[in-house]
Amino acid sequence: MDLGFNHVLTSEQQLMAIKRLALLVELLNIAKDELVIMAGAGINDQNCDFF
Repeated sequence: MDLGFNHVLTSEQQLMAIKRLALLVELLNIAKDELVIMAGAGINDQNCDFF
């Protein structure tokens, strides 16, 4: 991936990332070691262990 960046912050198309955890896992599998994909919506002390 030659897009000029190496980190992506995503909400996984939801207000709370936990609702789309499966999509986040899919994105991580696609990106492999080429990108760092960070969940960025609704992460808190009660659900952060899932990420």
